[in-house]
Amino acid sequence: MNTFTTTTEFNAIDKILSNYETKLKNIRNDLQQLDSKFKEVSGSTKNTIK
Repeated sequence: MNTFTTTTEFNAIDKILSNYETKLKNIRNDLQQLDSKFKEVSGSTKNTIK
């Protein structure tokens, strides 16, 4: 089995990984926004219950 990759193959793999990295960053941002919204909602609920 040839373990050496060509520059073209490496660039293709690099592009795929870069796309996944971008997608994961977007998911992370979405989760942070949802977490903030949830904290706002749960905080306002706690205040209402008191």
